[in-house]
Amino acid sequence: MIRAVESKEIPQVADLFIEFMFELKVVSGDSYFDFDQIVKADIINYLVDFLNCDTGVIYCSTDNRDQITGFIIGMEKDCFLPLSKVKKIGYIEALYVKNAFRRKGIAKELEERLLSYFRGRELKYIELNLLTNNDQAKGFWSYRDYSAFREQYRKHL
Repeated sequence: MIRAVESKEIPQVADLFIEFMFELKVVSGDSYFDFDQIVKADIINYLVDFLNCDTGVIYCSTDNRDQITGFIIGMEKDCFLPLSKVKKIGYIEALYVKNAFRRKGIAKELEERLLSYFRGRELKYIELNLLTNNDQAKGFWSYRDYSAFREQYRKHL
């Protein structure tokens, strides 16, 4: 089942978000992810901010025991190109599904629910970022008809 996250469920979503961050750390193999631990209270505050803003939303998937198995976080934000006629875009902040529940269509359902939210806000474009070497994410988003249109580079000083 896909539904909006309730404030009382934020700690459970925070646990999954932490799991997500550690998975990204392994997938990336990058020193940019230089944390050994994550303070759950910090993640809870981050998620609460999404619930409290007018343009952000968190949806979750649940199993038959109403345990959260995945989440998607999205928000409306300004287009990165100030001269564009497109002023606002939908932005997917994060999408995560627990390993045991992958390949069951849950990520697709979460994304479709968020698309519905963005359509209701009359947005025409959706953007997201992903790690260059995250082939699983690239495959999923490409399959869902997302395409690369700009790249971000960085330099370690």
